[in-house]
Amino acid sequence: MLRATFVFYEIRTASHSKGHKELQRLQCGVWVSNKRIGCTRRELSAMPPDIRIRFGRAIRRVREKQRINQEEATERCGLHRTYYSGVERGVRNLSLVNIEKIAKGLRISLPNLFSRV
Repeated sequence: MLRATFVFYEIRTASHSKGHKELQRLQCGVWVSNKRIGCTRRELSAMPPDIRIRFGRAIRRVREKQRINQEEATERCGLHRTYYSGVERGVRNLSLVNIEKIAKGLRISLPNLFSRV
C-alpha cells in the first residue's frame, strides 16, 4: 500500500498593523512509501523570494533612499495607502499600469527600478 505524506513549513513574515501575522505556506517535502520526493528545508531556504516580495523590497529601498514616508509616496503615485503598503509587503499582484504609476511617483525609470529587483 502506498502512503503519501505531505509536509508544510510555515514562513512568518512581518505583523500587520491590526496585529495578526501573515503566513506564507510552502510545500516543502513529499514522501511516498518512506522515499522522499521533493525538497529539503535547506533547499527551501535557497529558493529566491517571490517576485512580488522582491519588487516590494526594491520600491521600499528607493522610497527610503529618497527619505519619504509611505503617505507621501502614495500621494505621488496616486494609489491608496493600503494598496501601496501591500505592494511593499509583497502581498499585492500589480498591473503594469500601477507599476508605471509607482515608478513615476518615485521618480525612477522602469529599467532602473527593475534592475533593483
